[in-house]
Amino acid sequence: MVVTALDTYALVKHLTSVGFSDEQAAALTSALRQAQDIDLSNLTTKADLVAVKTDLAALSAATKADVAAVRADLAALAAATKADIAALAAATKTDLAETKTEILKWMFGSMGVQTIVIIGALVSLTRMAGH
Repeated sequence: MVVTALDTYALVKHLTSVGFSDEQAAALTSALRQAQDIDLSNLTTKADLVAVKTDLAALSAATKADVAAVRADLAALAAATKADIAALAAATKTDLAETKTEILKWMFGSMGVQTIVIIGALVSLTRMAGH
């Protein structure tokens, strides 16, 4: 891009010669000067766009790899959780079976003691009745 100097005096003189007032010519010349002085150094270039495109491609690949790793971790976690649940279910079944056995032992033990108490009471009653 070629930058040329703006001869403001010559421009104002030319504009006034073709019918512009001094104020109009000065305003137009000022606007043209400002347009010429715009800093274009911060505009994006093709090289900038290529660099951004390359960065985006690298980020996309890294993101895909991260997603794949997270999916693998989730699959391993799901498998471990299923194994833990199965182990807890088995332990619960074992605990329930042991509890059932304990209840039955206590129940039959209590029934035995009650039977002995009832028989003892009947024997005592029959002895007392026989005297």
